[in-house]
Amino acid sequence: MRGARESTGSFREYIRGTQPVPVPLVTGEVVVRESPGVVVVSPQIAQAAADEIGDYITKSERHLAWMRRQAEAGKDKETLAALDSIDRNLAAAKQNHTTLCSCCMEDNVDAKAAMACCQTIDEALGKAISEHDALMKRLGEKQPGEK
Repeated sequence: MRGARESTGSFREYIRGTQPVPVPLVTGEVVVRESPGVVVVSPQIAQAAADEIGDYITKSERHLAWMRRQAEAGKDKETLAALDSIDRNLAAAKQNHTTLCSCCMEDNVDAKAAMACCQTIDEALGKAISEHDALMKRLGEKQPGEK
């Protein structure tokens, strides 16, 4: 989950760092003025970033599925409840990742929409990571023979 969150942050920084490309406003053959322009995001970079974020989310899902199998085998209801909450936040991140992918598959990537998707992905992952950290701390405090 941390990898997905770091990749999301890196992509957001990339978008923030891109500069608007001035668009000349032409009347006849004379350039009247340049408008502020639009931020141009490389579709290749956007697609690679979206793929990387998705890969990390998939790895996180596999990790949580493994944890769930262990908790089910040990009949650990408290851990299962915590995993349910983490799964909900990871599902929200995955849903927003799908939206990000649709933004990034266009030839003209909508920078504002991509930034908004990254923000919601980051928020969902932040919650999931926080809950996962609390769960791992609790599990680490248990003694090996305790249930």
